[in-house]
Amino acid sequence: MNLYTVVQMREAEQRAVTEYDIPLVELMDNAGKGLASAVLEMLPQPDGIIGIFCGNGNNGGDGYVCATELLHRGRPVTVWGIGADKLPERSLVKNAANAFLAAGGVIMPVSSELKAEDIKCDLIIDALLGTGLTRQVSGLYAHAVGLINAVDAPVLSCDLPSGVDADTGQIMGTAVKADKTLMMGLDKLASALPPGCDCFGQLEVYNIGLPPELVAQFEPVHIYAFNAVIQKVPDQDGAYVAFPYDIRAEFGKGRVKVHAIFDDEPYDGSIVNMGVKNPDGSVCYILGIRKGIRAKIGKQSGDVVRVTVRERE
Repeated sequence: MNLYTVVQMREAEQRAVTEYDIPLVELMDNAGKGLASAVLEMLPQPDGIIGIFCGNGNNGGDGYVCATELLHRGRPVTVWGIGADKLPERSLVKNAANAFLAAGGVIMPVSSELKAEDIKCDLIIDALLGTGLTRQVSGLYAHAVGLINAVDAPVLSCDLPSGVDADTGQIMGTAVKADKTLMMGLDKLASALPPGCDCFGQLEVYNIGLPPELVAQFEPVHIYAFNAVIQKVPDQDGAYVAFPYDIRAEFGKGRVKVHAIFDDEPYDGSIVNMGVKNPDGSVCYILGIRKGIRAKIGKQSGDVVRVTVRERE
């Protein structure tokens, strides 16, 4: 599985425009139509009721394109939008929302009064938040996420479950628990990083039209995951886990800055040379695990912890 960062995905989209003359609107159109096909495949019954929650960014734009495509296929949809009346003029999401309205669709606003029992759907599409998420989910977005999770219907997320940070896998306050996620273009890091990876459900990466020769120019990000016993630093209060890989072979250097996750708790640190040998004679490299992290995950020396790391700049 090849994994990529948000920066790489955005660069791929921009280069598709500048080097291959593929407009961004075409990529969004492909994404939305692919989402519509996934909706019809996932519906519990052929005449099921479809509901879509759309945000005010490009993820929401994919959702509006999906809704329009479903109308064109003769399938009525109920769409709830956040900020639909204040979308930036000439933006991709604005144009997509206008096309949905022109096709005969109606956008109902998400309000704090909207309740889960008011949502009568057999399938819900989550197109609220995508790779642009940089802060905690709050306000109407948090309310919408709660509604989606509360409704007794399967959930299909567009690109990412709303509320999951695409690069770190962290849950930004709250997140949609999807039954399936249709990831657009490139597989994002979050699909393999806890705790957010548990929100994806079944994962499918959909080709939105990025040229294969362009994608091949991007170096996938390597993620290392393993179980390790927390070991105590002799005569000190510190603790560490031993890295089970040959650091120099994997990274080409003996000290590596990494983004780490201990169970579900994130930590930025460095893999370093412990100055001793492993039983097989290789150099032992370690990653420290601070007292505060150990307290948050409820583990101490001698306990097994799940460790996930990737290199950082």
